[in-house]
Amino acid sequence: MFRRVWDSILKFFREETLEERGERMLPGAVIGVAAGAVYTLTLSTVNVITLPALHLGLDWPRLLTNLVIYALVLGLVGALAGWFTDDYMGAIGGGIVTILVYLLYNWIVFRIRGGSTERMVQTFITAIPLLIGAMVLCGIFRFVIARYLRLTQTEPARQRPVRLAGLVAAIIAASLLLGLFSRFDENAQKVILAMDQRLQTASSDPKLAAQFPLAKFPELTSHFGKHFTLYPRPSTEMPNALDVTIRYEDGYALTCLVPTNDPYVQYFAQCFAGNNVVLP
Repeated sequence: MFRRVWDSILKFFREETLEERGERMLPGAVIGVAAGAVYTLTLSTVNVITLPALHLGLDWPRLLTNLVIYALVLGLVGALAGWFTDDYMGAIGGGIVTILVYLLYNWIVFRIRGGSTERMVQTFITAIPLLIGAMVLCGIFRFVIARYLRLTQTEPARQRPVRLAGLVAAIIAASLLLGLFSRFDENAQKVILAMDQRLQTASSDPKLAAQFPLAKFPELTSHFGKHFTLYPRPSTEMPNALDVTIRYEDGYALTCLVPTNDPYVQYFAQCFAGNNVVLP
């Protein structure tokens, strides 16, 4: 029985040469990198651009880090989707391999950081619905790859540049649209606005200043009334919450974990020195 399984695996790998698979994998990887870059730039700038009334800043180190991560991840997904010979297997198999890589990455992080077993179990559970999304994503990659190959191999040379430009524009538009969904909803905007107003008026209102964790962060008192910038992003520690970094011009910073679905939220109840939330 083992011999039969092994022969099936070898037959699967021998269906095409690496060069033949590369004709799909390379454009898949390039498409993924481009889509990841556009998506990251959009999600990183959409709130800064569309919410000018708030003191929001562009976190360049985080933007560049996310740019590399998303570009590499989507480039890998595009290559995986193109590796399989059959379109159907490209979507199904590519999605499965993508989720396996995702679980392997989380397991490595879990082993290095020593996270809780409960959180690792939750990661495996959430991977089930993510599998469907990964298959859909790989299916989209296969469609775009097939479209690209048809344009470059069968389209008349005179029409090819215009059709390729249309395909590139469609990829950029789809990535932009997905990135625009990262714009903060109404609840998140209210939370950021409330924090902004409290920080601006705390220097002249002792009762308001008392809401801040001054015993834990005595340096904050001397920063009241000074110019600051807010760097909010979805929390990685809690659903329906924001990690909001408050950064002053002299480099002083603290980051607060703020729920966005609690009408009685205490904005500065869970704050940490520096640029990250560090829960015990």
